[in-house]
Amino acid sequence: MTDKGAQYEHQPVMLEEVLDMWFSRGDGFYVDGTFGRGGHSRALLEKLDAQGRLAGIDRDPQAVAAGEQLASEDGRFQIVASRFDCLPDVVDQVGRPIDGLLLDLGVSSPQLDDAGRGFSFLRDGPLDMRMDPTQGESVAQWLARADEQDIANVLYRYGDERKSRRIARRICEERKEQPITRTLQLADLIESAIGRGEPGKHPATRSFQALRIHINGELDALTQVLEQSLETLAIGASRHYQLPFSGRPDREAVYSRSLRPGSQGARWFAVGRRNAPAAGADWQGYSCQQGRAESECSLAQCGVAGSGEGGLMSVPWLIRTLVMLVVISALAVSYSVHEARRLTDESQKLKQQQTRLESQWSQLLLEHSTWGSYARVERLAREKLGMKLPKTDERVLIRP
Repeated sequence: MTDKGAQYEHQPVMLEEVLDMWFSRGDGFYVDGTFGRGGHSRALLEKLDAQGRLAGIDRDPQAVAAGEQLASEDGRFQIVASRFDCLPDVVDQVGRPIDGLLLDLGVSSPQLDDAGRGFSFLRDGPLDMRMDPTQGESVAQWLARADEQDIANVLYRYGDERKSRRIARRICEERKEQPITRTLQLADLIESAIGRGEPGKHPATRSFQALRIHINGELDALTQVLEQSLETLAIGASRHYQLPFSGRPDREAVYSRSLRPGSQGARWFAVGRRNAPAAGADWQGYSCQQGRAESECSLAQCGVAGSGEGGLMSVPWLIRTLVMLVVISALAVSYSVHEARRLTDESQKLKQQQTRLESQWSQLLLEHSTWGSYARVERLAREKLGMKLPKTDERVLIRP
């Protein structure tokens, strides 16, 4: 491990719970798809016997260095420098299917603690956010060239940011004045665009999450690895566990596409934010690493989980969803009845007004019909002008 990587410690999320469900047999072949600093992998190696094998996958150079160190210490372990959607290659190398796959998605503590990586909105550093700084473009480079609509779409799709358009507009205005190259520069810009927002949550949380997911192609990799796992996990004893955060808007779409029926006994680790029950129960849990600001916790710090056989939804989740739908339907019906009554009252008022206008119009027509009559002209001349008709023997002199 490099000196820089060694100074940042990482505590694995829900270690005991993960091991209970990840480990199935001592001589099995396991894959840690997000090796990081190897917390989960080291704990699993302690459970494996001499025939057991473990492959760690990571594209972070510091994580790869930590994996190489572990591989030199334990011959049962090997590190693969790649995205985690390379399962077929790993299985081909080892020559056996996978008995357990772990994906601890997102950004890890060492990546957040190292300001130079650009993941944290609480520490000033270059605006990078690449898992592998040697590959692809940084967030700063992408923000410098992306148009306003693309930026808004990324913030909304990957971060659930409802004020994405306002932030995108502010970014485009700022980059005309100066390049956006620092993390705190972007965080302050976002705060100036949308204000403080939710109590206890930094206004840049959703935007930083969205930019990181986009710049690293995390959802593409997740979709690929879920599809690959259906072909590479061992039949019957295979288990597939994931620890994702709970903020992805199309999370369910990714899982429903990939975790389809016919997984041949694979056990899936689904998603949800819940209170964890007692150890050993069919649990759904949420855990946030102690000592870290809640606003900075993400995929790796906040483990959110639920287990189920051959499906994504647990029964309690389904019941809660149905109750919510019933409540929403009742509110919709109540609102519709209220609107119908309001429209009926307005219709009656309009009919009454129409009747009054028709009456006034009839009176106007009647009055208009008398305007040109001789009797009306004579009456107006007498009443308004003081004129009178001359007698038959009178002469009328009209002077110019």
